[in-house]
Amino acid sequence: MVNSTLTKQDPALEAMMKFAPTIKSCFFNDVTISISNLTEVIYQLNATDINNNNQSVGKPLQGQDPMLEVIRKKKPIQLTIPKELYGFAMRLAIAPIFNDANQLVGTISVSRNNSDQSNLVDVAKTFTESSNQLNNSANELTSLSNTLAH
Repeated sequence: MVNSTLTKQDPALEAMMKFAPTIKSCFFNDVTISISNLTEVIYQLNATDINNNNQSVGKPLQGQDPMLEVIRKKKPIQLTIPKELYGFAMRLAIAPIFNDANQLVGTISVSRNNSDQSNLVDVAKTFTESSNQLNNSANELTSLSNTLAH
């Protein structure tokens, strides 16, 4: 689903919005692409498995928003968002957008659902905990049988 503002934007931002579907098609996994100017999200092309209501079109950038961090630092960032925040884990990459005069005019964000990897990590942790419990039980049984044998 594509959402965008109808107000005139810097040509660099207009070009990013125009090519967002092409950029999205370059990824093996389904991704959400969001574009902001310096104050708000102006475009969003949602992944089929991510409904990112917290980064919707028209939403002002404020507080600890990662897009604001990119605007302040003028450098790209990548981060993992834990599943506790939105109900599913996701990977997020955000880069600044500069116009032809090399002025910062906004950001582009690519996010993908990271639930499969997060679930694998959870299963590995559970397996490790279960394995440790089995090992502890085996050690207790060995100790008990040694005690009974003497």
